[in-house]
Amino acid sequence: MAKKNLRKKDIDFLSAYNRKTVEIKESQSKLMPIIIVLLTLSIGGLFGYLKFDEYRLNKELDDINDKLTGLEAKYDVPNYNLESTLLSSLRATTKLLNGAYDNLNTYSEFDTELLDTILVKPPYTKVISFKFDRTSGTVSIGLQANKVEETEAYVRDLRESGKYLDVYYTGYDSSALSQAYVYNVTIILKGGN
Repeated sequence: MAKKNLRKKDIDFLSAYNRKTVEIKESQSKLMPIIIVLLTLSIGGLFGYLKFDEYRLNKELDDINDKLTGLEAKYDVPNYNLESTLLSSLRATTKLLNGAYDNLNTYSEFDTELLDTILVKPPYTKVISFKFDRTSGTVSIGLQANKVEETEAYVRDLRESGKYLDVYYTGYDSSALSQAYVYNVTIILKGGN
């Protein structure tokens, strides 16, 4: 009997579909402003958090720089210890090396590989001075060594490398107080400006 009743009634699927589609569109149109507001708040919140984090990190960096400045001032007194002596020695060597690397472009045959070959020295030898004259193509180095053998070995290694036109050695001068041997080496480079 239910079948007979269904046959007599026509079901309008198209109108049911259209009604359902309109309901979905209406619910979506109500949700869209809410979604946009939530996305805007989320992006704004993230941007605000990142700005605050950047401000916090910059403040921490400023605090660290202030502490470093205070420590540098603390160790800059006349009664400094071994660490501050080593630090100042490292700074001086770094300054010399930075100056040498800055001058590399002014001499066509003088590059970092050649500079590294010059500065490879025995382990207990310290660079006191470094000068590069691009007009004459000469490098003058003042060195200090703990052993006499290191002075001669360094000069011999430079001469035997064959990378330089000539290597001059002034001999060493010893100091009884510091128990060190000071010597100068002048290297004439091949080619150049």
